[in-house]
Amino acid sequence: MTQKRVHCISLFFILPLFVSCWYGRSDDDSFRCLDESLNGSTNQPQLFFIEPERNIHFSFITLTASISVPNTTTYFGDEINLLQASSISEVVLEGFNHKDITLGNEINVLKGRLEEDGAAVLIYSEASDSYELRFEILLERLGEYFIFNNDDLSLTFDTLENCSFHINTSSQRRFFVEQ
Repeated sequence: MTQKRVHCISLFFILPLFVSCWYGRSDDDSFRCLDESLNGSTNQPQLFFIEPERNIHFSFITLTASISVPNTTTYFGDEINLLQASSISEVVLEGFNHKDITLGNEINVLKGRLEEDGAAVLIYSEASDSYELRFEILLERLGEYFIFNNDDLSLTFDTLENCSFHINTSSQRRFFVEQ
């Protein structure tokens, strides 16, 4: 009889404790960054280049567009290895639609990838230890080109710990192509 009482008393103390812990848990905890050292945001202007840099180009000239982000970086303060922290080997350049400059022109992708939907993807290169996108544009379409008219480009490296490294950059350009 004494043993049954101990079990009943234990049940009355342990069960409420378990229930209070369970209901005290926030559902948002699963989306919270578990390691703040794996969380950061930075502004790095002018990472994206188009060369040669002129306001007027003539048709059938080749331009080179490129962006490179070092894998091991101090952009966020301490030195971070983005590939090791995120396990991401490909990252989309958000805010950029390559069709704005590639439509009607001949394109040769040297590094990275251009998707059919307009997305531009930087791919990690072990040789350079960086994320890279580089492509050539043979200008065949005449007229005015606007690149990044919203001036809001970004790269996001999400980690397994619900954290992320966010790199904002910009490179607004306008040029004309004449015959």
